[in-house]
Order: sequence, then structure tokens, then C-alpha cells
Amino acid sequence: MLPVPVSSYVERPPIQLGDSGLDSLFPGQGFPMTGIVELSGEAGSGKTQLACQVALRCCAASGGSTLIINTEGPFPASRLQQIAAGMKSGKELLDRVKIADVADSKDLELYCSNVLPGLVTREKLTLIVVDSMAAPLRSERVGQGEAPERSRLLFSITAQLLRLNAESNCGVLVTNQVVDMIGIDRGAIGAALSGAVSQGIRCVPRFLTALSAGRWVRPALGLSWDSCASHRILMVKESRLGVGGASRSLYLLSSPAFPPTSLSYDITECGIVSSGLCLPLKV
Repeated sequence: MLPVPVSSYVERPPIQLGDSGLDSLFPGQGFPMTGIVELSGEAGSGKTQLACQVALRCCAASGGSTLIINTEGPFPASRLQQIAAGMKSGKELLDRVKIADVADSKDLELYCSNVLPGLVTREKLTLIVVDSMAAPLRSERVGQGEAPERSRLLFSITAQLLRLNAESNCGVLVTNQVVDMIGIDRGAIGAALSGAVSQGIRCVPRFLTALSAGRWVRPALGLSWDSCASHRILMVKESRLGVGGASRSLYLLSSPAFPPTSLSYDITECGIVSSGLCLPLKV
């Protein structure tokens, strides 16, 4: 493993995303660059688009480059270009976003341990995006019934990302899939969620869950991953009662420094845009 020369880096300040609602998720600071930031959500929730938006904003703020490690199908390069086109100096920023395709979990482990340390130094990376963390760990090569190996790979990849974050001050953002909350019709959790619905509550941070299109979902990868992510954001699609159509909500489920909050948002040509105020959530 190549050493990362700490002296060649300066501490990275939080990134302002240029949207009052998104920036108010982390009041007074901006998008955090310490620890691992997780964006989870169903397909179509906009998590990859927000990740692209953060990558471009990071390039603009830092003057450095960012890397998106694509693990799930063809990367939406045209969407990245569209978001960049709506930003000042978008073409220049686009040139500083590097893309790497790594579709297999074991290849991702090798990439993070053997390639990333040198790449961070050489390209002066200020942000690493893994889109997504769940996809390769659910791949056929890992295999069904191999939970210990899956956990080993997860912890190995996470440890390398956290090491780079600590030693090079390079931010880390990962996207994650979601899973349905199964078997919640009985027991204490089921009772708590039923009570939440009756009170009009659509997100319960202590269970890391929210309603998405009428289903309770939570970030994938289970308890092993729960101990790895620092700042956890869940993006959901939900039915707006009494109005019709669909709305989208973003929830800051947990953070070591900020309370749980919610924010409604829209997906536009220029990326993710808040459509309301950032509101506190009941814990």
C-alpha cells in the first residue's frame, strides 16, 4: 500500500452546495468532508445526481479533482454533463471529474487498496464518490450465504476509504440502495411505525427508516454498514396526501454533529434543488 504524504495536503473545509435548503442540512458548515457521507435511496430518487452535483461543487470550491467510482451499470455521463452545464465554468469543472468503472466487490477492494492512494496524490483528489457501495457487494461473485466474506469486504473497503479521508483530507461520499422493512407488522418496531403513520410522521430516525412510495425502507447493507457511515442521508419518493402526484423528501437520519432534519426537493435539469425549508425531525 502506497503511503499518502500528509504534508502535501491542507485540511478541506466543508463544501457549500449553492442551494439554501441543502446547505441548511449542516447549518453553518456545509457538506461535511470528515468521515463517510452516505446517500441512500431507491432507483429514481436522485442520489446519483446529488453525488454528481457534490463532486462538481467540490471541484469548484477546492480547485482540485474528484473521482467517481462507478459500480452499477453504465455511468450517466450525459446527466453529469447536463448538471455541469448549469454551473459557472462547468466545462472546466467537468474536466476535473474522473470516472472509474469497478463492478466487482473484490476488484473494488483491490482498487481502494492498490490504486486509490497513489491516485489521490497524483490527481490531487479532494473527494471520492463510490456509486454505489451496495451493488458490488450484492454481486454474484460474492455469492449467496457468504455473509462473513461480504462483511470482510465491506470493512476492508471502508477502512481504506476512512484512512484516505483521515490522512489526505479527501472527502468520501457513497451512495447506497435501500431495503424494505420486512416483518414489521408485529412487535415493538411495527407498533412504533404504525403509531408514526397515525400521527402523520413519515420518517423515524432511530430506526433509520422512512416511507417511500408507501413502504417503509432503510439503507441496505445491514448492521455491519451501520457502524461505518458517519452522516446518513435517506432520499425517498412519497405520495403527497391530498395533493396528488409524487413528491421527494430527503432526510438527514444521523450525524455526529447535527440533529435529524427533513427537506423536500425536486429534480431539475441543473440537479437537486430544495423545494421547502429544512425542518427538524422527531427522534
